[in-house]
Formats: sequence, C-alpha cells, structure tokens
Amino acid sequence: GKAEGLFNHVRIPAALMAGIAFGAAFGMPLAVGESFRVSMLKRTYVTIVSAALVAELNAVVSSSVALMELAHRGSSGVAYDSPSALLLSEYRLEWISCLHSFLLGLLLFTCGICIRAAISIECPYIS
Repeated sequence: GKAEGLFNHVRIPAALMAGIAFGAAFGMPLAVGESFRVSMLKRTYVTIVSAALVAELNAVVSSSVALMELAHRGSSGVAYDSPSALLLSEYRLEWISCLHSFLLGLLLFTCGICIRAAISIECPYIS
C-alpha cells in the first residue's frame, strides 16, 4: 500500500544517488606534480563521496529490509491514521535509518561537489 510507496520514494532516488556517487568517487584521479593543497582536496573529495555512497547504500538496504518485513508480516489489523503513523509505530528504526541515511548521503555528496568545484575553478581569490 501507501507505506510501501513511502519506502520506495526513498529507495529509488537513493539507488540513483549511489550510482552517481560511485562514478564520482573515481572522477578525480591523483596526478604527479600537483600541489599539496590540490592533492589533499582530492583525497578529501574521494573520502566524502565514498561516505555518500555508503550512506545511500544504507538507505537502499534499510528500505529493502523494511519492504520485505512489510510483505512478510502483512497488516497488523490495527487501523492507523496515515501511512506515516504506521511507519513510525511499527517500522520506526527502518524508517528513521532510511531517511537519515538518504539525507546524509545527499549532504555529503553536495559537500563533495563543492570540493570538486573548488579544485576545478582556478580563481586566485579562492585559492
């Protein structure tokens, strides 16, 4: 029903972001002769984007586990006011883990993009 739809609304974008983060993690290889600042920024970029990948994969796994539990357990016979009320009462850990991991992955990926922009834009006032 609608509770499954809420998990799918997080799982599908998280899977897409995980794919993007996986590709982005290898997008800035280290090169010989780079300055210390640039090489450290690139290492930081890889670390942050890899953490975003792990967070997004955690969102996919936690939502998949919750979907399997929903399919296995079925309805409990208790009427809830909304699908969110069902998730917060019966699947609280899975729902919070799913949302937290997804939003953390987005934040980390955004930080990685900012670092990539700082490396790519050659402006004397930024560097």
